Amino acid sequence: GQVACMTRATEQVRPIVIVAGTSPYARLMVDIYRRELGPDGVVIIEERGGSGRRILTFLSRRIRLRGIVSAIDALAMRAVQFFLPMPVVDAAFTPHHVIESVNDPAVAGIIAELRPQAVILSVCSLLNAAQIERIGLPIFNVHNGVTPRYRGSGNVFAMAENNFSRIGVTVHSVDAGIGT
Repeated sequence: GQVACMTRATEQVRPIVIVAGTSPYARLMVDIYRRELGPDGVVIIEERGGSGRRILTFLSRRIRLRGIVSAIDALAMRAVQFFLPMPVVDAAFTPHHVIESVNDPAVAGIIAELRPQAVILSVCSLLNAAQIERIGLPIFNVHNGVTPRYRGSGNVFAMAENNFSRIGVTVHSVDAGIGT
């Protein structure tokens, strides 16, 4: 009723925090979130630390959890993405915060100060269980490809396999038991 509307009108809108990498795909997603939620609706935290280290960590974890074929699949997808045409990305935005690692405890402090509604991960490093606990908010990972068959390998392989019903995006809630 009216009371609920008046209460809502006096509440401050809490943003969504986007933790993103620096790849063209991460920047594309940030651009989409900014357009859909408005520039005041998002706070961008950009991870710029050691991409080589992140790749090695990702590959070793992928091999350990899902096998060598899955790791090769992920590498192949990254190689294919390098040659695909990218949509134009609005590069005019500047991240609100630049970090070296998503798992730095200071990042959880930054997020706590912002008091966001939720956190969205966009093509950044994996969060460890301790960081997920420190953040203590709903965290969502959004990636192209429909889970489980095309998780992390995107839509190109679905098209190559003529499996068009599996082209899409997966959104999942992140907890200590779900790898991002």
